[in-house]
Amino acid sequence: MDQIDVNNHQYLVQALEGSVSSDDQYRKKCEDYLIKFSNKEGSVASLMRVMSNFQCDDSVRLAASIRLKNHVLSNWSSSSDFGPSESTVITASDRSFLLDNLYLCLVSVGAGQKGIRNQCYEILRHIMFNVEVNEIKNLLSSISSDLGQRTDSDRVLCSLYCLRKVMTKYEYHGSGQASEVNEVLTAFLGPLMAVAEDASKIGLGNDEAATLIHLVLKIYFSSALLTSPTIPILRDSMQHWMTLIKYTINDFTKWQLTWNKKDLDVAPFSELGNENEEMLCKFEQFKCVKWAMRILNRFISRQNSFSDDDNRQKFYSLFISNNYSIKVDKNLIDEYLVLVLNMLKLESEYKLTLNNLTHHLMWTYLRHSLNVESQFHYILKGNLSQIIGVYCLSTFKYTKEDVSIYEEDPETFIQSLSDVCYQFYSNRGSCSDFLRELVKSYTEESLTQIKQVIGACFENNDSALLYSTLSIIGYVSDKLIKKTRQTHNSYSGNNLKSIINKESKKKNKPNYDHLQIDGEELLERKVVQLLNSEDIWIRTRAAWLCGCVLKRAYNFRNFETLKTIYFRLLDLLADPELLVSVMAANAVIELFRVDDDMFQDVIVKSISVLLQRLFMLMNRIELESVTSVLGEIVDSYSYEVIPYAKDIILNISNNITKNLLNKESNISVDYADDEKTLVRWSMLQTLNTIIRLLSPSENKEKAGKEKSEEKLALELNNYLIIISTIVNLLKLLFTKPDENSFDYLDEASLLLANLVKLLDIASIKQLVLSSGFGFGNFWQLFLDLLNLIRTQGFEYVTDFAILRDPLVALAHRDSQGFVAILEDLYRTCKEASNNGFTDEVHEVLSDSLEVSLNTAALNSIFDRLLQDSCSRVLSLLSNYKKHNFHDLAPNNMQFMRLTCLLIMYYYQNSTTLASNQNSLHNLKILTDFILKNSLYCTWKLGRKYCILTCCTLIKNNVTKAENSSVVNLLVTLLQSAKDTKDQSEEEYHYSESDSDTDYDYDDDYSDEDDSDWDEFEFDDSPLKNVCEMKLAKQLLLSLNEPLEHHQLNAQQLMTFLNTI
Repeated sequence: MDQIDVNNHQYLVQALEGSVSSDDQYRKKCEDYLIKFSNKEGSVASLMRVMSNFQCDDSVRLAASIRLKNHVLSNWSSSSDFGPSESTVITASDRSFLLDNLYLCLVSVGAGQKGIRNQCYEILRHIMFNVEVNEIKNLLSSISSDLGQRTDSDRVLCSLYCLRKVMTKYEYHGSGQASEVNEVLTAFLGPLMAVAEDASKIGLGNDEAATLIHLVLKIYFSSALLTSPTIPILRDSMQHWMTLIKYTINDFTKWQLTWNKKDLDVAPFSELGNENEEMLCKFEQFKCVKWAMRILNRFISRQNSFSDDDNRQKFYSLFISNNYSIKVDKNLIDEYLVLVLNMLKLESEYKLTLNNLTHHLMWTYLRHSLNVESQFHYILKGNLSQIIGVYCLSTFKYTKEDVSIYEEDPETFIQSLSDVCYQFYSNRGSCSDFLRELVKSYTEESLTQIKQVIGACFENNDSALLYSTLSIIGYVSDKLIKKTRQTHNSYSGNNLKSIINKESKKKNKPNYDHLQIDGEELLERKVVQLLNSEDIWIRTRAAWLCGCVLKRAYNFRNFETLKTIYFRLLDLLADPELLVSVMAANAVIELFRVDDDMFQDVIVKSISVLLQRLFMLMNRIELESVTSVLGEIVDSYSYEVIPYAKDIILNISNNITKNLLNKESNISVDYADDEKTLVRWSMLQTLNTIIRLLSPSENKEKAGKEKSEEKLALELNNYLIIISTIVNLLKLLFTKPDENSFDYLDEASLLLANLVKLLDIASIKQLVLSSGFGFGNFWQLFLDLLNLIRTQGFEYVTDFAILRDPLVALAHRDSQGFVAILEDLYRTCKEASNNGFTDEVHEVLSDSLEVSLNTAALNSIFDRLLQDSCSRVLSLLSNYKKHNFHDLAPNNMQFMRLTCLLIMYYYQNSTTLASNQNSLHNLKILTDFILKNSLYCTWKLGRKYCILTCCTLIKNNVTKAENSSVVNLLVTLLQSAKDTKDQSEEEYHYSESDSDTDYDYDDDYSDEDDSDWDEFEFDDSPLKNVCEMKLAKQLLLSLNEPLEHHQLNAQQLMTFLNTI
């Protein structure tokens, strides 16, 4: 195999056989040969011949298809990018051969070779996004031919699978593809309908017929719903397709009457376990219903979305009626909604078995139907007692399968609950969404029925029924429970008009008090006693319901009721049943927000017990909803938790360490990756909060007062334990990451920065340094972080700017250590810039320059930074045309900041920098760039850098650049800054809109500025407290030279400066 010959069939087969060999060395040799083979012209035909050769072993044929797929996915380019033949690009002849013969090859491999066919489908799907329609005419012709014949059902199936891949090209097409879409749809919708009609004559009881209908519906879902509704063939064929959907649903119910369920024993409306769900999803009949319901859901959701577009609404309303009229009339009822309700009725009568996905789609359809008033009043309203009292109530009951799964694996079961973690396609989750929307849209009608159901169920001794009743109360608590939350309205100042208007709107709202339940009374009379139930499921739901009710009932009349609930939940945190403890933890959060000083004092006095039991629970399960409780305690009782800071830090660190080491030791922990990420992110965020609470507070620092005089929050030795613990944790996170590390690396890097700031307290710094622990250890952690980013690959990096906080914190406090790591930092920044993180690199380098203005720490790499920035300027200038030159600065704000800081750094440290002609030339280019573009800088902080740069230049006798006056520019910048400030002050007032929009009058509002640019003004910057306006004013007043060619004369300038 030393010589590669695409016509040598024997060598190719040997290499394919070797690619699955157990001998690593031989396998690697064969794989290398196959890669080189693929890059030769003619390789595509050779591989496809092996795929179709029945004399070859199945493993060899499959290996050939995988090699072809990998080659196409790596090297196929669109025809517009197709150029001269290269060794690593699919040539024109290979490209043409693949397009003309892929479908024939796929059909010829045989129905038994699903693995090969799946590879072919993947190839087709990929090339469809990178091909013109005229290049696949032969392919489309073959598909059309096989769709029309009825002698070979396998070829019909192949044509449908391929057509589905073709249609993916048009699912999200642009207006430029409209004619192409019309052409494809016109050619295939007719034959598709014919296939469906022929299959429907056989019925869903036949698996092959069901497969055909499933594929036809799947293709129609793409073509009819994700393209323009104005396409005539879609509009004209609408009722034919809706008839097919109606047939599919009806025949599915008939099929179930004769379906052999074997050992499948599921209660109606129950949430299936993964095994049963996966089994049912594989049935072609269930796939048919799935796509039928998806089509109905998309139509009804789009009808609601396009309510302001008559043309689109008419199109998406066609599935309800043949008539285009949208007039509400009894004759225009939705027969598909009736079909869905009939399916639920049949299931309640044990005549139908449905899986989670089907339930999800049905409840979603019911929820969308609530937006069409005619559907509610003429269909749903009359069935509310059945929907709520039977279907919903049955859905929320716990089942024997729930009990079995929980007993076998409590953690996995808890993870699967929609009340704890978000679940896709959850039966119970979708049903609860429907209930919430129902009580929101039709409050009076729904609450009346719900109260009747509650009253009847509370009298019943069935635990599963009681569990379900408690669930319904919790899901609709936002409307069912009276709100007793106290509102803090201030009737003074500019917001008086706003409050009056809100109160007026409140009076005009419908009053449902007579239908609502007193939350405190519900808890006191019913729920509290259920917290002591011997049934774990009742204890679980009672604890969960406490949290739901407490979100509405903030003010309690009976103080003892609050205390009883709190202490019982506190006990349940240590319940032997993990499920109960998790729900109690979620509920106890709401008690932190109760507006009662006496009760809050009770929580504070018991906070040590609360923390201890929470730590125990965190060691039992890794769950974000549990760890977030700890974060809530720290946020709500910041001062009170400081004495327990060491315990909190040790517990969190041990928890993260244990889980990371378990992963490294291949100890199986069945948690979803997203959940693990949220847990660790939440824990690290809490650690950051605790460390900030222990750090020196700015508002306590007096000018001239030593930080060492500050009173420590903890005993001195505890700080050493805390610092060493977190250092070990960060070492583990940075050197032994898991696959999700980058999702929470931002909090870990921020933790390093906050830890360094602890050393601002002199006594802590002295203790740490005397223990043999110094800044070198922190810098090593920073180097570990850099190495992690480089070794894991920049494709996993979400934000390179996570380096900013630890870098600034360390550089500000240890400039010598900063000098020592500069080469590593510069190399990493170069790699990051080459991988698409240009703006983030500019942020990191700008921070480095700014924090080092007074220390000259960047001298060793300054010339390289200057050269890189100069090259960047020349590149920007060549890419921006004159007519859009004013966009250059706003689109490159981070680079503007970097350039300003380079200029300031140079003049600040010119005596220590090695000057050469090249550096001076580069500096001049950067200076001209800033002076020319600073007027277009609209960013407030960016304008500050431009003003300070001008001041720096003037101080160093650089008063002209490109024949323009730096002094004149400075005055213009000051005028612009002053005008912006004055305009902002004029606009800063409260105003009340006359809009009829109904806002919740007691929502929390924030007047904080959420500008993304505020983060670039950091505390450790020597420029933080510099007022650029005052500095510029003093500088201009000290100048003796008059302004040159400026709109202000000397007297006007003095008048202007006096206004600053």
